[in-house]
Amino acid sequence: MKRIITGFMIGLVIITAIGCTSESEQDVEKEVLEPGAVEVENRVYQFPDSQIQGLYTGPMIDNVPTGTGTFEYEDTYETVYVGTWVEGLPNGLGTYQWKDGDRYDGEVVEGRLHGYGKYTYKSGVEHEGRFDNGVLMPDKSYPVGEQAPVGEYLVTVLNVIEATAGQGRMMQIQILVDNKFVSELNTAHFLSLQLYDGDSTISYSNISTTADLYAPFKLDEQIEFTAIFEGLSEDSNYQLVYDFDTLGTGAAIFELE
Repeated sequence: MKRIITGFMIGLVIITAIGCTSESEQDVEKEVLEPGAVEVENRVYQFPDSQIQGLYTGPMIDNVPTGTGTFEYEDTYETVYVGTWVEGLPNGLGTYQWKDGDRYDGEVVEGRLHGYGKYTYKSGVEHEGRFDNGVLMPDKSYPVGEQAPVGEYLVTVLNVIEATAGQGRMMQIQILVDNKFVSELNTAHFLSLQLYDGDSTISYSNISTTADLYAPFKLDEQIEFTAIFEGLSEDSNYQLVYDFDTLGTGAAIFELE
């Protein structure tokens, strides 16, 4: 009963304070619309040159979102974007809230996570830094044998074997992935794995794994991948660029020498 009465008294104070606000102060609190802009609510909108569509609420000029608005996506991944719009696309600062509980706060370019931001998983794991087209760029590289965080996973390069084959220099890399946070993700066995020499990237020619790539990745499960790269330059020092997160928000760089 005491909690209810207290809440009622606070409500009276708030109402009184609002009643005392002058008209000029209320005008200042309202967002100033650009000339020609009109406020819309739950307007069906489709991104330019894209199949992405949903419901938009906020200012529009000639039926194009501008200023600060909210967009509810129709697809199964992105739920809501709240932030700035330029030329009909999310551009500037904004927040993405996904249906699975993940959240991103930071810079956005044409609807992509690009620039500085923070990605928070529903498990509570947070990664903050510079995003490049949806991928969080690592601020350090990891040597062989050291565990690296990639999204919600922990990744280790176990060993590297080099040899000279018929097609020149080759490299066999064994990788261990440990799922410590995600209870289950149906497409979690997807990965992008490339070697980088500072100028160009090389994809693996063959990969094998201890698990089905298309099976759910269980909590506390460990999976080993063995990737083979062929046709490498004899005088190049390569780094392994590893992007495992299915949403593209995690990556790690490993020093192989």
